[in-house]
Amino acid sequence: PCVHRDYGNGGTVCVCDESHCDDLEAIHKTDKQVVTVYESSKSGHRLDKSTLNFGQKFITKANKLVIINVDKTRPLYQAIIGFGGAFTDAAGINIKSLPQILQKRLIEDYFGETGIEYTLGRIPIGGSDFSTHAYSYDDNYKNDFQFKHFNLMKEDFDDKVFTNLYIPLIKAAKQVSKHDLRLFGSPWSPPAWMKNNSEINHGGFLIGKPGGKYYKAFANYLVKFMDSYKAQGIPLWGITVENEPEIARLLGENHTFNSMAFTPELQRDFLKLDLGPIMSAAGYGPNVTRVMVCDDQRPFIANWSDIIYRDKEAAQYVSGMAFHWYINNESNVVNLDTVH
Repeated sequence: PCVHRDYGNGGTVCVCDESHCDDLEAIHKTDKQVVTVYESSKSGHRLDKSTLNFGQKFITKANKLVIINVDKTRPLYQAIIGFGGAFTDAAGINIKSLPQILQKRLIEDYFGETGIEYTLGRIPIGGSDFSTHAYSYDDNYKNDFQFKHFNLMKEDFDDKVFTNLYIPLIKAAKQVSKHDLRLFGSPWSPPAWMKNNSEINHGGFLIGKPGGKYYKAFANYLVKFMDSYKAQGIPLWGITVENEPEIARLLGENHTFNSMAFTPELQRDFLKLDLGPIMSAAGYGPNVTRVMVCDDQRPFIANWSDIIYRDKEAAQYVSGMAFHWYINNESNVVNLDTVH
């Protein structure tokens, strides 16, 4: 049962501590005409389980009979492959602040059969706005085009950003999951030496143009990250090209955390001249590692998809479009239909 704690304004939570945590039963297929219902409410219900029974004897009590026909001859345009969260520095710091028994319990509650069974995980490639400071995986040497100094574990393990905590946390999640845990990486910024502002934050673009050595360096940096995680037994299901590139372009110097700008035209050309061919040559082609474009707000997706998908050379490397919810409202819902 849920041990409630009230935070006011209807904000009740179920407390999990070393002495008590409540579980969810594994979901099983029900008999015909039986529906399983899980209810959460402002009044305090938290995934309370009940069943509803339907059958011919109940039809006469209904005011209207609704029949839904599914045409299986038509193609299904999309499928929901799962839900999840991000393995950020902030998540690592908070999880590792718990007693070990609760660390394990938290992972089980997110990814295990008696929890909510997340099946997706996002991994920042370097620092993000959920880090204690700005960093990448190759900060201390300029023009390290061979990435001799690339290092996943450059952050101090004990009391700084837990960069290398991603790996044990992800392995723990994979171990308790009964499903295929799909993981994708997202860069907030490349090393500062690749950017025209020489900073990890404050926006800025890659130096030069697509096809040039800095664009190729960024593509190789992403491949280096994928290689490093694969060597740890964590192959990536996909990547996004860049986190919030349009916001970085709009905010520029006012952008306070790890960031880099792309226009849709630059990202299109980067895909076809650099990232796509380099990933494919490294064994991360579209059939292995999915590349998602845009990775920004919903108002931007129609323009970005139009520019990138219309270019067949670029589109051949693209598996989908990522977008965020921060600027979602009724006026831009139509953008989803436009993109499709």
